[in-house]
Amino acid sequence: MYLLNTNRVKILELLYDNKKKYISGEKISKTLDISRTAVWKYIKNLREKGYIIKSTHGKGYKLIKNPEDLFIAEELVRKINTHNIVSNIYIFDNLDSTNNRAKKMAENGERHGSVIIAEEQINGKGRLGRSWYSPPGEGLWFSIILRPDFLPIKAPLITIISSLAIWNVLNKYEYNPLIKWPNDILINGKKIAGILSELNGEMGKINYIIVGMGINCNQKIFPDYLSNKATSLFIERGGKINRINLIRDILFYFDKYYLILENDNIHDIINEWKSHLNIINKRVELKSNNKIYRGMAVNVSDYGALILKDDKGKLHNFWAGDTTFEL
Repeated sequence: MYLLNTNRVKILELLYDNKKKYISGEKISKTLDISRTAVWKYIKNLREKGYIIKSTHGKGYKLIKNPEDLFIAEELVRKINTHNIVSNIYIFDNLDSTNNRAKKMAENGERHGSVIIAEEQINGKGRLGRSWYSPPGEGLWFSIILRPDFLPIKAPLITIISSLAIWNVLNKYEYNPLIKWPNDILINGKKIAGILSELNGEMGKINYIIVGMGINCNQKIFPDYLSNKATSLFIERGGKINRINLIRDILFYFDKYYLILENDNIHDIINEWKSHLNIINKRVELKSNNKIYRGMAVNVSDYGALILKDDKGKLHNFWAGDTTFEL
């Protein structure tokens, strides 16, 4: 595990600010109010993570090159502009699931806004107990621990603002995404990202929410069972995506929508989300609780339930389910 360290962040900032020149160990020591030995140890840590830092006697340290596309807590946090996110960053080479680890950490008191990232998930979790293909170094797999003050009725909106955050970033990158109700992001009809939110609460109170996001970034091929269903940003664009920039942007937009949610502007969130859904005013077949419903997807409720009008004119509200378009 690699944990965010405030002094490493500050040293990295000093190195970036002085990238074309040396900065002395003495100046770093005085600026951060730490020993010269501590400075050397932090420099050593950064070198171990792949930073090329030149040191010259009498001059100090100079950043030559930073590692590309490696999840490094200090690199991630440098330019993240958020209010609620990020309070801390934990990076793992591999986990069974970032949601599972986040839940354990939340049970042990981990604070609101902590982000758990894995280079690989051995048993990535999808909706309805399904697995999520999460190969090492090829995607963005992370979870956020949230401890909101609002009532549990607003909890489903966490998935909605997560999908809006991802949609905005992919749209900004000109991928033309669509949101598939309730929690998938599609490009050209194939799944590019998924969201899994898990709530721990009681009557009238949320203890914590874990929201996990998975984005297919740099996969060039998928297993046969996924090749007709999934795609990646690499496949769609034909070039490698920088995952550090991607998660920075997603966290920025997630924070933006979280603040809107905290301010109770639910109507604005639902209207924007609805405008990006690929299902409204289309005939669908929906499977929920082992039953199949057919009809027109006419709207979504104030908190994100899909409103389906069956062939007899009866309206049904669904919070979850599998949908396919009827031909």
